[in-house]
Amino acid sequence: MIAVKYKNKTIEAELADNWWKISKGLSFSFKKRNMFFEMPHEDYWPFWMFGMFFPIKIIFMDKNKDIISEFYAKPIDIDPRTWRTYKPNRPAKYVLEIPI
Repeated sequence: MIAVKYKNKTIEAELADNWWKISKGLSFSFKKRNMFFEMPHEDYWPFWMFGMFFPIKIIFMDKNKDIISEFYAKPIDIDPRTWRTYKPNRPAKYVLEIPI
């Protein structure tokens, strides 16, 4: 677990700091928990909701942990119109997912 500052609050989150945890994230989990992703470098990392069972807020942060983009994301279903990726508007180093 890691403590992450978000909007003047400290949030406890599971740390995704390796390839497997970053790739899987919260997919296929029914347990709602915060997850903090430490990416290998700053980039336009795409996230999507494959295998998600609940909506989340996706917060992209730069190398200084300043928020650069936020999205409310809903799980996808069989309708291809729900298939969407979420990307920051600038390169991100960190991503915080918060169940809503």
